[in-house]
Amino acid sequence: MNIASRWLRNRPIRFLGVFIFALLACFSTASNLWSQPKTAHHPPFYRYTGNIQIDLHKTSFSSYGSYMVFSLFPQGLYLRELHGNSGRDMLLTNALQVELIAKGTAVPFTEQATPVQLHLISKFGTVDICFAEPSLIRVRAHGIGIRFTSSTHGNYAVQREHKEWEIHGRSNYRLGALAGSMRLTDHWTGTSSAPITAEFLPEPSTGNLDAFIADYRLVWNRPTELNRSYDDALVTLGAEYERWLRKMPSVSPAFGPVAEQAAYVDWSAVVEPRGSLKRPAMLMSKNWMASLWSWDNCFNAMALIATDPKIAWDQYMIPFDNEDGSGQLPDVMNDEQESWKHTKPPVQGWVLAWMIAHSNSIGLNKLNEVYEPLSKWTDWYFRYRDADRDGLPEYDHGDDSGWDNTTIFLSPPPLETPDLAALLVVQMDELSNIAAKLGKQSDAQMWRKRSDDLLKLATDRYWTGTQFVALHAFDHKAAPTQSLILYLPLILGKRLPQRFRDQLIARLMENGRFLTKNGFATEELNSTFFNPNGYWRGPVWAPTMMMLAEGLDDAGRPELAHAMRLRFCRMVARSGFAENYQPLTGAGSSMPDLNATGNEGRDPSYTWSASVFLIFAHQLSQQAGLN
Repeated sequence: MNIASRWLRNRPIRFLGVFIFALLACFSTASNLWSQPKTAHHPPFYRYTGNIQIDLHKTSFSSYGSYMVFSLFPQGLYLRELHGNSGRDMLLTNALQVELIAKGTAVPFTEQATPVQLHLISKFGTVDICFAEPSLIRVRAHGIGIRFTSSTHGNYAVQREHKEWEIHGRSNYRLGALAGSMRLTDHWTGTSSAPITAEFLPEPSTGNLDAFIADYRLVWNRPTELNRSYDDALVTLGAEYERWLRKMPSVSPAFGPVAEQAAYVDWSAVVEPRGSLKRPAMLMSKNWMASLWSWDNCFNAMALIATDPKIAWDQYMIPFDNEDGSGQLPDVMNDEQESWKHTKPPVQGWVLAWMIAHSNSIGLNKLNEVYEPLSKWTDWYFRYRDADRDGLPEYDHGDDSGWDNTTIFLSPPPLETPDLAALLVVQMDELSNIAAKLGKQSDAQMWRKRSDDLLKLATDRYWTGTQFVALHAFDHKAAPTQSLILYLPLILGKRLPQRFRDQLIARLMENGRFLTKNGFATEELNSTFFNPNGYWRGPVWAPTMMMLAEGLDDAGRPELAHAMRLRFCRMVARSGFAENYQPLTGAGSSMPDLNATGNEGRDPSYTWSASVFLIFAHQLSQQAGLN
């Protein structure tokens, strides 16, 4: 049955068509490389249903394409908009607090959320909320009213029609009653109206309320969706979500319920193209990490390349859409701005090689599209990040490595690091492969030689005899040596000579060094600087687990890769899709108390964690006899 139709099973027969559509969908599967192999011994696969409850203590309620979200904090439920809003300090910028009201007084209520509907329940009545389209929310209530309050300084209200008002701020809300009434109260000071309260009240004779809230930037154009009923909007959204589920990677029943949640996290995190986001963009979160960073996005692309190649390719290419003429990629992007203070590590070549290996969707047209931007990005490191001109590119800050506070940067920058060299070796290998496919044979030979030369230089310079180290540029003094970042050269797989591989793997898998029951800590457990909540000085991170698991596979140790994927997936099944995880307990996080100080910074609903889980769960499901 259609997801939305579960809410409408007592509705008229006109929804029979939706049921038929959903029934047919149950017999279809995504035609992709990750489909279930037709072998008698293969374990059964989980069938996605969408019949789940969203944990609002971790994940905001939103919809594909929308910049509006409902977020639940200990202080209450808020409708937020995300235009340019990223960071904990902007959580309530232009937000509207949501309250249910009876006889003019706020009353207690509870929240239930499915992927397509938010249901608010009080003893006086109920409110249903769904997204009729990305910029339009429909509200239906019976027996109860609903109040939205804007407390952002500088916001002001303007009446537009008898039952419609606008609240202007960083973005503009349009609010109106379709059935029932609306009453707005503000406190105009000459420049601002805040606080502003908009109350929607049901019709006295029926107890019913039908209302809408829209988000727009410049000019309001009344959407045709307002001519449809709430039920029609809900059914349409349910069908859209079912189409998304049919594109999810296959997983085993053991991890199916968690994969359902991951599917929602990724779907609901997408926003429409706008500003610097020139394609549909999967934000890292719609909690507060509501932007796109130039390596985080790559793991979302990897999760979907085999099953939804268009949205996957869009994620991969968004940073290249904003590439500077020098070749630099921005650090972070959202619909209003890019930040160039830092950048992020060049994982794009490694990611592209992986996607080509796992999908047949990347043809010559896409390779031609990415070849020049990827070449410029690679050359940027050698032209602009090799201050001592010794052939080993450098990071100028921990943020440039993606490992913001990694302990190697207790040594001052610029730092020449083995992970950067390894990523560039892989990237130039892939550029060589692409050039050959595009008929650019001289380019192919050039990239291969540059890759070989960098690999030899890096292994000669960074290897101490037992491990790799990072070096300060110019004087080449060694940086601290207890960060997991120094083990990322394992992504080279068998391209890394065996004597290096064997020693790295032995140290990596040594009990009490990095290995925990939840995966790899990012700082040695016995380090003075180890902190289980210390961002890149302890916690387990999805991208690190992904890169090292693939490296172990490529190095000829699939049994170790399998074990690490299983540990990560079991941790996620317990703790959700946090930005990172406490390494000893596997704990994630929840939405913060808005009044508290010193809250930990990890976002509790992060798309790269959801995406890596989907990749790992699918890979584990391919193991015959998986329990």
